[in-house]
Amino acid sequence: MPRRVRRKLKNLKRSYVACVDHNKVSGNDRKKCNFYDELHEIFSKDDAIAPKTLCSNIDGKRSKDAVKSVKNSSSTLMTQEPVVTKAKKKKLLERKKREDLVGLFKEFTQDRKEEEKEKIKKFENMHNERMALIGRFLNVFEKSLNKE
Repeated sequence: MPRRVRRKLKNLKRSYVACVDHNKVSGNDRKKCNFYDELHEIFSKDDAIAPKTLCSNIDGKRSKDAVKSVKNSSSTLMTQEPVVTKAKKKKLLERKKREDLVGLFKEFTQDRKEEEKEKIKKFENMHNERMALIGRFLNVFEKSLNKE
């Protein structure tokens, strides 16, 4: 097969796979690539595109569907349990980021409160020093009036 034909077929397969993956995600709008129907006929039975079973060596939580499929499966070869899906991993990552952000915000507000308390204490000390100075000035002024 010539190189140009292989490249074209590879690009068509890539666009088909991207389209199928996009459509698998819930909440996404339906996407349709060029020659989708023809490519679907060709690649829908390809195990590289739609594998019958998935195996992984990554440890993770089992999904409910995976538990059902393991219970209903009569195959003894499938001993490994499927891991948490990409969507669940993404949700967990987003939740962790949100919790980190909330923690940082709480820490920031606590620091701001402490800074405000220190600032208020500083202003109170300055006020007390001024009042003491004015009091001493009045005492000196009264003494000078009494001498005259």
